[in-house]
Amino acid sequence: MYFKSSIILKTIVLALLFVAITAPARSDESGFRRDHNVALQALLNGEILPLEKILVEVRKGVPGEFIDVELGRYHKMWIYKLKILTPEGQLLKIIADAKTGVLVKIKQKPLKPYTEKRGRRKDRD
Repeated sequence: MYFKSSIILKTIVLALLFVAITAPARSDESGFRRDHNVALQALLNGEILPLEKILVEVRKGVPGEFIDVELGRYHKMWIYKLKILTPEGQLLKIIADAKTGVLVKIKQKPLKPYTEKRGRRKDRD
């Protein structure tokens, strides 16, 4: 009897643990859909430009590979946050007004070199 009840208890605990672990992922997915719908509505209402138009303008002046793009609101203004890795290894963070496409801010960050072993930075060895 003890053996069966401990198996049942372990099963219940594992099921609760599974629900607790996967619950944030489910809310993120629904949040993503909600964010996607808000962004689509903003585009349809003419509040923002399509991302492709912003990327074309940025590519004209900034060489490199886009590694991240976010759309958000900042003080009632829609902005695109772009991260670009330049051929020289610089990480650029660019903020563009999503309605006009005007670049608001460009911030440069040099990448620190990493060693092959354990992915550690050379300056920390």
